[in-house]
Amino acid sequence: DIRDFNPDAVILATGASLKIPEAAQGKPGVIDHIEALERRAEVGQRVVVWGLMYGAELAISLAMQGKEVTLIGEAGKKTMASHASMARKDWIWRKLTDINYARETAETKRVDNPVVKLNMKVRGITTEGIEIEEKDGSKSVLPYDTLVISRGRSKNDALFEKIEGKAAEVYKIGDCAAAGDIQKAVWSANEVARKIGRPLVSQADENVSAAADPMSPDEFTALFTGKTDEEILALTKDNEETLLDGVFDSMKTAFNSAEATGESAVIQYVIDSPAGEMSYQLNVADGVCTLAKGPAENPRVTLALSLPDYLRMVTGELNGMQAFTTGKLKITGDLMFSQKIAAWFGGTGD
Repeated sequence: DIRDFNPDAVILATGASLKIPEAAQGKPGVIDHIEALERRAEVGQRVVVWGLMYGAELAISLAMQGKEVTLIGEAGKKTMASHASMARKDWIWRKLTDINYARETAETKRVDNPVVKLNMKVRGITTEGIEIEEKDGSKSVLPYDTLVISRGRSKNDALFEKIEGKAAEVYKIGDCAAAGDIQKAVWSANEVARKIGRPLVSQADENVSAAADPMSPDEFTALFTGKTDEEILALTKDNEETLLDGVFDSMKTAFNSAEATGESAVIQYVIDSPAGEMSYQLNVADGVCTLAKGPAENPRVTLALSLPDYLRMVTGELNGMQAFTTGKLKITGDLMFSQKIAAWFGGTGD
């Protein structure tokens, strides 16, 4: 029993497990994405990768090893590698799709292995292969030696209910709290580390922002969309800096170096919040973006606005031009250059 150790706090980091569709359960040659990485020598010559988000990069890797690979998924192109940074996603898309892209070199040419089948449905799995139906209604069977499942993940938090209440503080972090990427896992661990030892209160009375918890982009957008300034400030109270740290780190990750070829700039944001003005710098040079906190000495452009309006901009509720013309966004420095920022950061902060 965990109570025998008399812990002050227990942190559960049991990760997540990949979901195996019922149609694939117990079928020969079926492995999940993690098993494919760990047991590459056992992967057969003919491979079907089922799942576009993480599966796209695995499919390319297997094809580069000489495997005959087919990548399939129910969704369209936008789901493919949607977890990746803009630069990485761009590289994957130009390999696997007919995206409009300069293709003068071999590195930028679209490959014919893997074969990609989007917007299809799996109708069954037999000894002959995986039966699919494509968007136009045509049906086919894809023979395979190995079928790699690279779909959604389920958090492994069953243990949490068993140990909750057996220590003064019990927490979940990483994929155990919510299946996501490494950035969210580190973020959630940081938040838990800051909470340990604080007086515990009920969730109903807790004055800690829901915005400080790890969440998907859609959940983040839904949290703030349609809210008044007062409601947004109540959601972010006492967590303004943590929230902004995460948002600006996401902007850095979203940086699209292809849009900033040959350019350099220090882009400064000044966010007015109840906790005071907070400054962030996005420093772009040599195709790399780095993030720094605090006022910049010589920014190319400075964008200043309130915390609620900044969150409306990053979630798409407030257009950058609209914010500027209505006086919500103050821009100093290179005004013409400021119009490039959205393209550099995939629309984030427009």
